Amino acid sequence: MDRGSILALLKMAVLTNEIQGRTLPQELADKVDAVASGDTSIDLLELMDQINDAMPDSEEDAIDYADVTFSGGNTARGPHFTVACPDGWTVVEDYGDSGLISQCRSFVIVRGEASRDDDLSLRDRIIYCTALAGDEEVTESLRRTGIELLWGLKHSAMYSMKPSVAWLEDVACSNGECVVVQTQPNGGINGLQFHIHPLTLASEDFVRLSLTYDEDADIEHARDFARKVAASIVIAEPFESETTKAMERADKGELSADEFVVLCQALFTSFRIAPQFMFEAKAEWYMTNGMGPNVNKAYLVGAEEIAALNNRLTPLLRRLLDEYDVAKPNASHDDRAKMLNVLSQFTEAAFTGPETFDDEDAHLIVESGILEPSKEFSELKARLADELKQEGLSEA
Repeated sequence: MDRGSILALLKMAVLTNEIQGRTLPQELADKVDAVASGDTSIDLLELMDQINDAMPDSEEDAIDYADVTFSGGNTARGPHFTVACPDGWTVVEDYGDSGLISQCRSFVIVRGEASRDDDLSLRDRIIYCTALAGDEEVTESLRRTGIELLWGLKHSAMYSMKPSVAWLEDVACSNGECVVVQTQPNGGINGLQFHIHPLTLASEDFVRLSLTYDEDADIEHARDFARKVAASIVIAEPFESETTKAMERADKGELSADEFVVLCQALFTSFRIAPQFMFEAKAEWYMTNGMGPNVNKAYLVGAEEIAALNNRLTPLLRRLLDEYDVAKPNASHDDRAKMLNVLSQFTEAAFTGPETFDDEDAHLIVESGILEPSKEFSELKARLADELKQEGLSEA
């Protein structure tokens, strides 16, 4: 190997150390600079051995995401949320990212030591991403409904994104919830990408995890790391709408029967609108991502999204029944009847079952059991039926 080739390898070794957040001993770095400047007195093969000895073993230095901790209490603050900084990582604020589009990042969290002057583009990192403002009309509509509609819209958007989603999960954060997605991985540096979207009406900003992809590593360790990052988020303006404010009042028995009816009708909007676009986005995702042209399977995959929406109905119905129990002692028979009737109508209409589909498709859904009511939901319906019976009312 000629001297020029060896020098190229030495420069690559130095660059690799810098990318991975490590620093070579200054003496070795000075020798590399001297060789590059034309000093022929330095034995390049000996220098290469010295650099190899100074570089940590790659297996020992590889990130094991299962071992990453967040005990230091350090956080990174963006305009709309904060994120916990993993132990041993550095928060770089107001970082000038000179990627395809130059922009100033509110923060970038990087493994190891880093500063604003460093090129972080090839480092494992957690990035605050500023998104374009959403449609104001849509935002105003969401202010009149429950969080389920925003959640459904976010799910649909994620399944429609490119590169396509490989994994999606909902994660509770410090004061709200996030939708976490992993896109289809590519090999090497920056090949493993996660997007974390806090559910808030204040902005569309999100967090992106840009990590090195190792196909031999356990992907679940990286996903668990993404879950931990999401769980640490504190949203500056958590989701708040007319329905969340009304439910807080209902918890304390401060809603009239007529106001309770309006509340249930507003909540129903999410469960009426969301199933169709959630089903279509997930089914289309299945059909267009190399999973086979099996239309029946696509229907079942789409129905899984509806089942997830149905599952969100259960805790909501429990809370509404608890709110009825709070109001019941001081309500007249007519007011109790109003509240129970709207609850009955809401329960029947908000739950999406196989009957929503055409006969042939409904048969597939019934056989799969995907849209079967959960035991807990059935118990809540029985609780509602008992209340209706006590008031001499029939179910919707």
